[in-house]
Amino acid sequence: MSGIAYPSTPPSEQTLPCEQPLHFLFTTEQEQWIYATDGAWFITSAMRRLEKTRLDAIVWDVTYGDIGNPQYRAEMGDPQLVMSAQFGHNTLAMIRMMLPTLLRGGLQTDKIGGGILKPNAPILLTHLSKGWHPPQDELESSLAADGLVPAYDGLRVQITECA
Repeated sequence: MSGIAYPSTPPSEQTLPCEQPLHFLFTTEQEQWIYATDGAWFITSAMRRLEKTRLDAIVWDVTYGDIGNPQYRAEMGDPQLVMSAQFGHNTLAMIRMMLPTLLRGGLQTDKIGGGILKPNAPILLTHLSKGWHPPQDELESSLAADGLVPAYDGLRVQITECA
């Protein structure tokens, strides 16, 4: 297995100016997948590099979930504090905004051919704040139609078919 690191948007809890959060692309002979947690938006330079890949899966940070849901927003206290913090972690709305770009092939709207993310590639959501998401069974039900899979302790995923 080999890998490459892509810079990402710093999480709000970053304390040292010299820290650079990274998302990691893992590659084997059979598959490529990205681990994108503790960061938020894919920055332009990372997207340009990802445009040259075909991902078999993505593991994506969705700390804040559905920030429009007042039930979960109220549990976390000051909404202004959370709104300022969310730009270092993803919300479901942010994932839904980025996903079409990965499916169509990147920042080039006229690109011909497949997307960065292969069809039927697992989209695994992790780094889920309990205060910003409903219980696991409700979350799974609400995300299934979008092809999003919320992770849980012990989740096992087979990315590619075994030969």
